[in-house]
Amino acid sequence: MNENDIRNFLWLGGNGEQHSSEEVLLEIKKYTNSGGKIFIGTDSMKYATQCHFACVIAMHNTNLKVAKYFYKKFKLHGDEY
Repeated sequence: MNENDIRNFLWLGGNGEQHSSEEVLLEIKKYTNSGGKIFIGTDSMKYATQCHFACVIAMHNTNLKVAKYFYKKFKLHGDEY
């Protein structure tokens, strides 16, 4: 597996703490089992020799009193995307 494999990601939470993909998946399962919905967003910016990516996983539900997100930024060089 390479460093850009999602299973190796270190995600940042809203408070700046790092979380492994496994930790994020456990949070997602706990949240969705309570009836919450997941919101996912991505964006990218292509440059001459590389592309920058941002990925966000958000959980927001007023009834469950949950407002949490995780994000990851990474770059790939031209031959990798």
